[in-house]
Amino acid sequence: MVKKTGRVIVSIIIMLTMLAAFLPETAAADEPSYRFGTETLYSTFTPGQTLTDSFYYSDDWFFEDPGVRNDSLALLSMQLTAAAVDGEGGSGISMLTDLGFGECGCYGYGSEDPDGCSYAWGKKEISSGGETFTLVAVAVQSYAFDKLSKRIGWTQNFRVNADAPTDEHFAYQTAVNAVIDSVAGLAGPGKVKYWIMGQSRGGALANLLAAELPGKLSAADSSIYAYTFEAPAVINGSAASVNAGDFGYIHNYLCSDDIVTMIPPWGMVHYGTDFILNSPEVDEKMPGELGKLGSEASSILEEYSGETVSSMAADLMNDLTAAIPSREDYTAGHTDTFTMEDGSEITISYIYQELFMKLMGIIFSDSTEEIDTSGIADQLEGLVPAVRALVKGASGESDSCYYSAAKELSSFLTTVNITLPLSDDDLYAILKLVGPRIVDLSYAPDVDSVPDEEVLGFITPLITLISSLKSVTFSHQFDTLVARLKALAPAPEIGSLDITIQAPAAGDYAPLAPSYVVDYVKSLGNDWMSAEAGWKGTDDPLPDNRVCYLDITLSVTGAGVPEDFAFTLNGTAPVEPVKIVYENGTYKISGTWAFTFGDPQTFTVSFDTAGLTETPEAVPVLAGQQLKYAISPVSYDTVAYQDKNWKFTGWFNEEGMPWDTLFAESDMTLYAKWIWLIDAVKATVPIPHVGEPFKDPAVPEGCGYHVEEAEFYSEDWKEATEAAEGTVYIASFVVYCDSDDIRFLQETNEYESCTYLGSLFINDEEQTYNIYDGRAAELACEDDGRYMHVTYYFEPLPAEEIVPTQDPAPTVKPAPTVKPAPTGNPAPTGNPAPTAVPVPAEETDPAGNNAPAALGYTVVSGADSVWTKGSKDPVTMTIKRSIDDETCFSHFAGVLVDDAVLALENYEVRPGSTVITIKSAYLETMSTRKHAVVASFNDGKAETSLTINAAGSSKVPGGNTGDPNRPKVWIGILIAAAAAVVLLFVLLRRKKKF
Repeated sequence: MVKKTGRVIVSIIIMLTMLAAFLPETAAADEPSYRFGTETLYSTFTPGQTLTDSFYYSDDWFFEDPGVRNDSLALLSMQLTAAAVDGEGGSGISMLTDLGFGECGCYGYGSEDPDGCSYAWGKKEISSGGETFTLVAVAVQSYAFDKLSKRIGWTQNFRVNADAPTDEHFAYQTAVNAVIDSVAGLAGPGKVKYWIMGQSRGGALANLLAAELPGKLSAADSSIYAYTFEAPAVINGSAASVNAGDFGYIHNYLCSDDIVTMIPPWGMVHYGTDFILNSPEVDEKMPGELGKLGSEASSILEEYSGETVSSMAADLMNDLTAAIPSREDYTAGHTDTFTMEDGSEITISYIYQELFMKLMGIIFSDSTEEIDTSGIADQLEGLVPAVRALVKGASGESDSCYYSAAKELSSFLTTVNITLPLSDDDLYAILKLVGPRIVDLSYAPDVDSVPDEEVLGFITPLITLISSLKSVTFSHQFDTLVARLKALAPAPEIGSLDITIQAPAAGDYAPLAPSYVVDYVKSLGNDWMSAEAGWKGTDDPLPDNRVCYLDITLSVTGAGVPEDFAFTLNGTAPVEPVKIVYENGTYKISGTWAFTFGDPQTFTVSFDTAGLTETPEAVPVLAGQQLKYAISPVSYDTVAYQDKNWKFTGWFNEEGMPWDTLFAESDMTLYAKWIWLIDAVKATVPIPHVGEPFKDPAVPEGCGYHVEEAEFYSEDWKEATEAAEGTVYIASFVVYCDSDDIRFLQETNEYESCTYLGSLFINDEEQTYNIYDGRAAELACEDDGRYMHVTYYFEPLPAEEIVPTQDPAPTVKPAPTVKPAPTGNPAPTGNPAPTAVPVPAEETDPAGNNAPAALGYTVVSGADSVWTKGSKDPVTMTIKRSIDDETCFSHFAGVLVDDAVLALENYEVRPGSTVITIKSAYLETMSTRKHAVVASFNDGKAETSLTINAAGSSKVPGGNTGDPNRPKVWIGILIAAAAAVVLLFVLLRRKKKF
């Protein structure tokens, strides 16, 4: 009996040891015990998207000192905040239930109370050391999808002051006063602990609620754990209560590049302790965490710069406090009196707080959804007077300029059928406040001298802000906060695992071993872990004399899994490395084990390369072995065979199955699969005479590719059906491979797009003008090289003359060959190599005389261009040839600037007749003066000038700075030019970020 009892005790000890081995490594006796799970949180980066994330939680956290910051509790607080956002608490109630809160509810969701504070809550009992407490969780609503909640929230943000001065933010304090008694009433009798959380405006409300709640609780030993995120300030920094240091239990997580945390200014602060979340160490890990979340916020990481956003936010706040230096000024009455140009006296009175609250009512009004803004971009020229007046006001000329801008803006909005409940006086006050920030006074020294089409250039600061809005708000998003907190407080990691089961044997019921695995994992008692298992490549019962494989996949939810996780079965290592994949909050850990039953037969695997290269030696394999574990067949680089290049794509059996999916059931042969790589594409584009229709391009018979989707356009990309005189045309077509066993020679870059590496011949001329470094730059090789897009520029041939029948038929001069690119060495930037300017050659005139013909080259557009530094547009000029202009491009030799050959990378050239485009990057390097420019041809030259002006200089009338038909600026420019109200109205209405 003693011996039996001893064996039982030993067995229990062994079982407990196995259980402890798989618990998170941090879960020692004096560490928290964890609950793990997944939850649904809402993305604010992509409104309407939900994200599945894992969480970990411990009741033990609430028996620690609330004054010590707990990053793990902060992470869970932000996750719960991001879940409890929509009607009736949304997924927040579900998450509270998963955390063990037995009594849950919500308050105020969907309320129309302008002083509202909505929250989700839960209650449960927690115990430690013989003490029992009621834990009350309160997640203040921080984001809402409906306009009503948004309007209430944003009105609260801007209602900082009451009629009489108070230390606290008036609207926040009013909202908290309305709910604090009901929140305190959740505790009930006995000892209580409160867990309070919120983000943005919800964070501000949570901050005030946590600060004032102790005065409402009866139990002397009650405690509060409060965590806020990106919260605006709530109280004057000079308030004695803030300086008393009694609020160490409130932890405020802030990102230094979030302007929301900087408002209201005027020395206002938070209760408690602030912690800067966006440290270099955290941000280094953030991309990986965003990827696990599946958040689209990861898409802007390459363009995101926290330093830039911080600087911009600081500038905005400096401008705001310069205009409104104190809380008193914010609600003080302001009166401006000025004289207009017509001599009339204007007096305007305004209060900034009332103005901002009015704006919030407009921005989030349901009626704004009915406003059609689709056609505004085509009428932006109507903003020119408003922008001119705004610039003059920002330069300090007179307040009357702001009023003129307001009147012009009001007139423009009426013209485009937009009606907003803002008076001219309202618009004046807004423009005066934001004018210095949205106007770039360095754009030009005199706004009156700038042509109408360039006036909008003065508002580039706001255009830049609009274009980078997602970067500006990046740190304020739920997605980013959760990712940063997960980087700061990673989940406790599981330890290594050895699954112990009864070893399988030949003749066993096949599902028996997998069921052992599943049952063993269940026996560990972890509801956050499960297993799936099954045999691969075998039938029931388990066969003798062969190799079989057991696949096992563990699912681990909430806990972390280290990259070097060890996964064994009965003490043996897996045959293949463990694969770890994170999907929807759960780690999938998979491994495969090989079992050899009896004495397996040996088979032979042979190889067949179709004669393209040397055949590898045959290899032996065991019966039942999966080939990917048994052999490592040779692979090949591209092989030249019978004047063609062949790409090796793998080994396959006769049925086309990949070699690494096969099991050894008998002797077998693997066949090398080859793809023909086409490295020279030839096409004929029939060149029509003037007045003739276009004909589709053709390719040689049996070439391995064909043409589809042929279209013809004029040089401005208008579709054309027949050729007109004096027009450059573009043939656009797609060349497709004839089968899946043929590809174009191509290279794939880091963005998974392809570039054709071979040669392209059109009309027997190699297209060198669009080739650099051996690549055809204008060819887009896509879909793994199956097809490519081709664009070909050409001019039509002269119209054929109709000869009277009674006259002898004249000898027809052969049509000149159209050469879209000069022959010779390819130019690295798509241009032919320049040469020194040659002496014009003499030609025989059409009559056969020996006198020189009147040959010359003329700049027909873009002559004497003027370019201002800071412009993004290139300079383009077109040159025509006086004789046989259709051959103009074939004579092109290069460009000289001030008698020096212009480097190839600084310009582009194309036919039509000859069009030269000098790149803006090179123009920026040129000195500010007039330069001599020569277009060189092998039988002449064309001369012109190019004047470079300093940044801010006016454009000389008649000068050419590139494409005169600039695209219309999108609606955001209208918003920026108009005023902050229109900016907020259109931009925030569409973005719906805050």
